[in-house]
Amino acid sequence: AILSDEIVSMYKSKGFFDIKVSVKEEKGKVFCIIHEGKRAMVMHVECKDNFHIQQPQLESDCFHNVQNKYFDRDTFSQAVHALKQLYMQHGFWNIKVVKEEFIPCKQVSGNKATDYKIVLTLDEGPINYVSSVEIKGYPELLEHGPFVQFNQLKEPVPFNYSWIALQ
Repeated sequence: AILSDEIVSMYKSKGFFDIKVSVKEEKGKVFCIIHEGKRAMVMHVECKDNFHIQQPQLESDCFHNVQNKYFDRDTFSQAVHALKQLYMQHGFWNIKVVKEEFIPCKQVSGNKATDYKIVLTLDEGPINYVSSVEIKGYPELLEHGPFVQFNQLKEPVPFNYSWIALQ
């Protein structure tokens, strides 16, 4: 049963959502009969509740390696990570994907793949802004390096999370 579950998990991570594994035992032998089913092809990734970054930018910056390709859990996880990084660069440090839906698209008979649209529901969370930077005891540092861009801010700007490490 453990081996069967592991096989199912590995196949599902590569887009075989209808995988069926049966185990046949004989004296001193175990056979796993695998029926893969059709492989999932990701046609489109759509985001819902994305109020600050529009769908075309998310597609080009995050999901270009996923769309019109067979589903692969690792590649998809990297795309979701890229989405979160993009949001964090725009000041949304608490971005969450609250729901993943795999919606089958209309099928062509005889096709060896099942086409899906993935819909991600987002919770962008609050936006963080930076309005000024102060370095207590070292105000002269504000004239150098990564601090220069913040020295003369007229109004708050979205706080890119990567600025912390840069500074």
